[in-house]
Formats: sequence, C-alpha cells, structure tokens
Amino acid sequence: MNLEELLEKSTPTEAETLRYMDAYRQIADAISSETGKSGIKAEPILVGSVAKGTNLKGSDLDIFIAFSKEYTEEQIEQIGMKIAKKVLPGGRARYAEHPYISGEYQGISTDIVPCYSISPGETKISSVDRTILHTRYVNENLKVPAKKEVRKLKLFMKVSGIYGADVVTSGFSGYVCELLIIKEKTFDSVIEMGATLRGDMKLSECADPKAGADSPVYIVDPTDSRRNAGAAVSLESLTKFKLACRLYKARGYGGLTESVSGTNGHKAERGTVYRLISIDRPDRTDDVLYPQALRLLRKVEEASIKEGYGIIGDTISLQEKKVLILVEFDRSVVPEVVLHEGPPVDNGNVLDFLEKWKSDSVLRGPYVKGNRVYVEIPRKSTKIDDFLGNFLSGLGLGGSLEKMRNSLKIVSPNGKIEYNELIDRYMSRGLFR
Repeated sequence: MNLEELLEKSTPTEAETLRYMDAYRQIADAISSETGKSGIKAEPILVGSVAKGTNLKGSDLDIFIAFSKEYTEEQIEQIGMKIAKKVLPGGRARYAEHPYISGEYQGISTDIVPCYSISPGETKISSVDRTILHTRYVNENLKVPAKKEVRKLKLFMKVSGIYGADVVTSGFSGYVCELLIIKEKTFDSVIEMGATLRGDMKLSECADPKAGADSPVYIVDPTDSRRNAGAAVSLESLTKFKLACRLYKARGYGGLTESVSGTNGHKAERGTVYRLISIDRPDRTDDVLYPQALRLLRKVEEASIKEGYGIIGDTISLQEKKVLILVEFDRSVVPEVVLHEGPPVDNGNVLDFLEKWKSDSVLRGPYVKGNRVYVEIPRKSTKIDDFLGNFLSGLGLGGSLEKMRNSLKIVSPNGKIEYNELIDRYMSRGLFR
C-alpha cells in the first residue's frame, strides 16, 4: 500500500462526517439548554481536527464550553464539569492542566472541556483557551484542497512515530501539521523541507533570532506571537522527522514503512539483566503521569550508574492499572570495592578528605593518582535488587506516584508471561518506534 491508498482508507466518508456533525449538534443543543436554564454566559464550540476538516477516520470529537471571563477559574471548573457530566453521563473526569470529561457519545470518543472565551491577542488563562483561536485560524487560512495535504502529513507523522504533542510522543501536533501545510502549501514541499533541513527547525516567521533558542523546533503561533507552537517537539522527534523525510524522498512510502521497527532480538542471549519497577496507576492522564515516571527513571539510572551498574536501555509503559518502568542493566552484581574519588591536591579541602578517610573501613589508600587522591572502600550492597530496594525506599517518588508508594514492587520480568509483550516491544525498537 502506498501513501495515497492509505490516505483514501483513512479519510472519513461523507456518512461518518454527517454522523459526527449530528452528534456535535445534539451535544451542543444539550449544553445550550443547560446554560440557558441558569443564565450562564457560555457557549458550546466545536474545535480540533473535526471542526477544521483535517481529521482522520475515528478521530475524537472535541467540544469546548467557552465561558465569559467574568467567571473565576473555580466557577468554570465547577459549572463546566457539572454540565459536561450531565450531557455525557457515561464520561469520566480527566485531569490535565484543568479537569474535563471524556467518554463516548453514540460510539464516538468525545471530550467536553470547559475554557475561557478569548480573542486574538488576549492573554490566555489556561493553555486550552487558545484552541478555539487555532480552529478559527486554520479554517480561515487552509483551503479545502490543502486539507488532503494535512491528512497525508498526519499519516506520514504517524508512521514515523512522531504524531502527537502529548508528553509520551513529544512530537508534531495536528495544529503544527496544519501550520506546516499553510506555510509550505503541499505535503511534498514539507518533505523537501525536512529532507534538506540541517540543525533546528526555525520557520521564517520567527523575527527574533534568539527566540526558541532552547527548543529544536520554533514555529510562531499566528494566534499568539509570544508562543512557540512547536515547543512540544523533542530533539529526538525532530531527528526522526528529518530521517523519515529523507527515506521517503529516496525510497518512497514502502522504504519508510520497512524501517519502522527493528529486529526482535534474542533476549536470552544478551547476558544482561532486566528489572521492572511496578507501581499502581493513579487516576491521572498520561500527560501528568509520564513526566513523573520519567523523572523517577532518570533518578534510578543516575544512581545505578554511580553505583557501577551500566544502563543498556529503558522504556516506560503507562497501562490501565499499572505504571511500569523497565530498565536493562549490563550486570546484576558489582564488585565489593568502590573506587572513591577525592579532590585535586591543589584543592584546599584535600587535607579534610585525608582526615575523613583515615579509618579502618578503607580497603586501600588514600593514594595519589594523577592530580587527585583516591580511596577504595567497601560497597554497601553488591546485588542489583538490594541496591534498588535501598535506593527506592529512601527516594521521594514525587507527584501522584508518591501516593501509590505502598504498591511499588521491583520485579525480575524474565519468564513472566504478563511482561513478555513489554519486553518484546522494548527489544523491537527501530528507527521510528
């Protein structure tokens, strides 16, 4: 299958489009009925890809309840959530920057989000407030034929594993795809730009050369010149984008899809050690949980390396009921001796170091090596499980994970069927996966 065939299969049919619009009208009427009864100054607005006509089959239906700025944030949350729950009774409250209701309406995944109604140039109160402006801007600047180009670019980003501004993906949002097509006009022009891009992506609208210096992608948001629309894109996602563009240009869509996954390696022949940190999942969205899990992973790896355990790789899996952090270590046992580095001899603290380590616990030293002094001391624990247990017991997990501390377990996943899929996915890592 080529990209054009995939595009045809992924474009919503006229019947699906009518079903989505009918669902929106029913929900909007229900919201307006609720606000009208109480004299609440708010209106339902369809946003997102469905509103812009750039959606792929099966997209979510995103409906905002836009409140007047005379209401406080607390009032918007309370009133908006009450209305959303009534309109979408089977929905669940989700928590990101602000709470919203997520559920299904007539078989369509639907989000109802309370927000403020703002005008172009006005300061936003929460990040979701801009979404209505994004929808208006795209509808005013993206012609109907170009919507096909946006869908094609979204599919390309999906295959490359970089579609989505969520923190797990850290890739290109649908809005950024739309902005790229508005600027470059066609999908092929975006591919050409990516294939020839060197270094960071800074679009020509960026007037300040210092703007976005800390971000690999800088795209001025046309609805707010102070905002970088591409801030979510990580260096890794930009690198994948450039590589995918070069592969697509050189080998076509088939050449790109062949490079998605790596070879599923032989786990038993690696001579390494897997350990899994398992924690019960708090009731928080992926965007909230993933950064917390990532911070925990980085702390574990930093301490492990310091203790002598090399890191081969890692992955995080946010499951329905569990947060799983998989780490592959290069060994399960480290020597009983630790080489402890002291200060340079030129340092004024060198005599304090010598006094501190004038002890029977020193196995060898102090001695001079290069311009420093060193001692060799006994290691507290030599086995990976003892080390991880001791380290994690004294570590603050942070955020929502701390509340689930009692559920934390360190697991050896080898041979356990329930973890085979996670390890297989880890082992099959490729260019775009």
